[in-house]
Amino acid sequence: MPTVMPADLKTLTSLRFFAAFWVFVFHLRSRAGFEQGRVLDFIDNGARGVDFFFILSGFVILHVYEGEFSRKPFLIKRFARIYPLHALMTLIFIALAMVAGENPNGVWQSLLLVHAFDTTHDLVLNGVSWTISAEAFAYLLFAMIPFRQTWLIAMTCLVTFLAAHALSLSLGKTAFLHLTWDYGAVRIVPLFVLGMLLRRVTPFISEMQAVMVGIVGLGLLGWAGSIPNAGY
Repeated sequence: MPTVMPADLKTLTSLRFFAAFWVFVFHLRSRAGFEQGRVLDFIDNGARGVDFFFILSGFVILHVYEGEFSRKPFLIKRFARIYPLHALMTLIFIALAMVAGENPNGVWQSLLLVHAFDTTHDLVLNGVSWTISAEAFAYLLFAMIPFRQTWLIAMTCLVTFLAAHALSLSLGKTAFLHLTWDYGAVRIVPLFVLGMLLRRVTPFISEMQAVMVGIVGLGLLGWAGSIPNAGY
């Protein structure tokens, strides 16, 4: 029998802090010249924290909206959550560029949330906001495609993973985990759907099994995360 999950997933909320901190020190590390080491190698893989957030986003969205679902209120609520702050930060970065005497690039792409679709030549303005563009795309897909059957979610995860990997190879990359401004919107899809799949599986896992998987998972994370360019 599947267990009933609480509406407020406080454990996942706490994990957000650690993932965000991993991404933060990754960006800090990229701007400082430190020597290599096992801990620093782990920090170098901090971009995987972004992929964790993409998976978590799919998990939480399905958790909240698995029952009755209305497309229009969903889209209004999700975009009201992400767009105002993004627009404000974009305007701030435009102002900073103008003060520095530079021509701000990617303005309309950023404001239209399409700067994760290979519409620019690099990260523009608030560079990390490509993730907001990717999230918006995932919300649109969730609203437009009725994910009901677990087998359909699993097949979608597999197919989109293979498609995203093929695209990354065509762009000269080793994995779609490296896509950002150049089709970061593709990067999020298999991860977002994976989060949905995990949400479907979770009620069938006992608390003891969850603890065991969590311990093993953290151990594997420490090991794999310290391998340079660990990839998938």
